[in-house]
Amino acid sequence: MPSPPSKPPDTSFLRSLALVGQVGLVMVGAIAFGVTFGIYMDRLFQAGGMILIPMIVGGVAAGGYLAYRVLAKEIP
Repeated sequence: MPSPPSKPPDTSFLRSLALVGQVGLVMVGAIAFGVTFGIYMDRLFQAGGMILIPMIVGGVAAGGYLAYRVLAKEIP
């Protein structure tokens, strides 16, 4: 007697976990770039944090935008 066809494993949890990881890495990467570039520019121009703060805010904004794009592409 043949065995019943096996059901493919449910991968929705793994796909969701991968998506959360990707969004997190995009956010962290953008913020880290803003901080690194802001520190570099502050030291170059001796601005005392006046460049770092806008670069952090820009990194957060860019990370949010990139995370939105990743989610918009993945979620129908």
